[in-house]
Amino acid sequence: MFVAMADVGRLAKELAASKISTERVEVDDDSAPPTVAANSSEEKALLKELDGLLPEALKAVPDATKLMCLRGRKYDPARGAETLQALEDLKETLELSHPPPQLAADIASGKVTNPGGVDEMGRSVIWMRLRFNNPKESGPQDIGRLIAKVMLNALENVETQRNGVVLINDMSGIGVKNLSPSTVKYIMGEVLPALPIRVHRILLVRPPWFITRVIFPIVSTFLSKKLKSRIGLIPEVDGRVDKLFEYLPPASVPAEVGGTAAFDMEAWAASMLK
Repeated sequence: MFVAMADVGRLAKELAASKISTERVEVDDDSAPPTVAANSSEEKALLKELDGLLPEALKAVPDATKLMCLRGRKYDPARGAETLQALEDLKETLELSHPPPQLAADIASGKVTNPGGVDEMGRSVIWMRLRFNNPKESGPQDIGRLIAKVMLNALENVETQRNGVVLINDMSGIGVKNLSPSTVKYIMGEVLPALPIRVHRILLVRPPWFITRVIFPIVSTFLSKKLKSRIGLIPEVDGRVDKLFEYLPPASVPAEVGGTAAFDMEAWAASMLK
């Protein structure tokens, strides 16, 4: 794909001026499993402690959602309670209970999916293909709604609640027209911090030259040190992305990205829209 330097320069300037912050994005800092067992008496006691910290309006939230927040914040009841409030506020802001029609279109596009694969710790693999994104049709809140919906779907897996997610950003075919600094700022500043999820790793697969040479160096300047350490660039070599499998087993990766996992996109999209 031809990408004009003038377009890359314009995007670079927009990114540099956007003042994106990732400090509030929850990043997994190690590969050790949680010390609290799921559904244990200790977990139940911590859930009760979290419940005692909640305002009356949040006490009616289902225990499953409270547990999701407790597990996602490493069993810290105070942080879990804060995340529950942030999550409920985000759901209201994004109108997740009665979403606009654009959400169905964004789900069907395949730009952000949860194919069902997990790594050795049970972390869900989130697969992104932003070549399908058109910022003129899907604004920051639309993409925020899509990511929230997909992440909450992944969080139905208990081990994902406890251990986080791995993001595969398949960048083949991506162009400047697919990217929006304002959307990145909204996701990093408002959406991910409000979700009870931890990012274990972000893998940029088949990044084009303008990403590796221009955009990523700029983006790196506003990444938190911890998040930056969790990003891997995976080039395609002789038509293969073998480096990807240093991080993930092939069975957890969709075949389109070089793995062996089957993924029925239409069936998944239909399940998300029920």
